[in-house]
Amino acid sequence: MGLLFYKNILERNFKMNFNYKVIVSKRRKTVRVKIASEKEVIIYSPYRISNKEAEAIINSNIKQIEKLIDKLAKLRGPSILERGWLYILGEKVPVTIIEKKEEGISLKYDGQRVYLSINPNHNQDEVRELIKKWYKKIAKEYLIRLTVEMAEKYNFTVNSVRIKDVKTRWGSCSSKRNINLSYKLIMAPKEVVGYVIVHELCHLKEMNHSEKFWREVSNIIPNYKVYLEHLKKFGHNYEV
Repeated sequence: MGLLFYKNILERNFKMNFNYKVIVSKRRKTVRVKIASEKEVIIYSPYRISNKEAEAIINSNIKQIEKLIDKLAKLRGPSILERGWLYILGEKVPVTIIEKKEEGISLKYDGQRVYLSINPNHNQDEVRELIKKWYKKIAKEYLIRLTVEMAEKYNFTVNSVRIKDVKTRWGSCSSKRNINLSYKLIMAPKEVVGYVIVHELCHLKEMNHSEKFWREVSNIIPNYKVYLEHLKKFGHNYEV
C-alpha cells in the first residue's frame, strides 16, 4: 500500500501497553489487524470507523494480539539496560549505567563504552528515545559519508543522502537520485552496511529487482547474498 492511500489516521492510547492506529484505504475490501511493533497495532479498514468500533475490533482480536506482541518481545530479547550493551557496526559496545538523583537522562560515548546517566525511577521510553536520537546522530555522520565515498568509488551520481526512521526498509532510492537509509543500519556489521548502500546505488541504474539489477550488485559485491541473508535472519536485533 502506498502513502497515497494512508488516509484518515486516528491514533489513541488503548488500555493495554500499546497504541492502535486506524488507516482507511478504499483499496481494501475487508478489515485487517496488523501488529506493527510491540507498542503499535494497526487496523486497516476500507471505510471510516469510530473509536468505539476500533476498540471493539481490538478486543475481539486481543488474544491473538497479545500472543504476537509476546512473540515480538521474545525475538527482540531483553531491553538495552537489561542486556548491558548496544550494537555499533556489528560490535557489542558495553553500556555503563550511572545512577543520579536528578531528573532527566544523558548519554556519553567515548569510542569504547556508552555511559547512561539516569534516575532510578527513569522512564524506559525516555531512555529508548535518547538512544534512538544518539543512533540517528552517529548514523548521519557515518552513513552519509560512506555513501558519498562509495558512490564516487563506483561511479554513481547521487543527488542527496538522508537518514530516516523507517520500520520496514533498510534503504530506498528515488528516480530523482535521492537515497534514504534507515538509521538502524548503524547497528549492523560494516559489510552489511556496505551491501545496503551498494543495493541502493545500483537502483540508480535499475529501478527494480530484475536479473540485470542483481548482476549490477553482484559485480560490486559478489557474495551479496550472505549479507542479504544476514538482514533476514538478524535484522530484528537492530531495534531500540
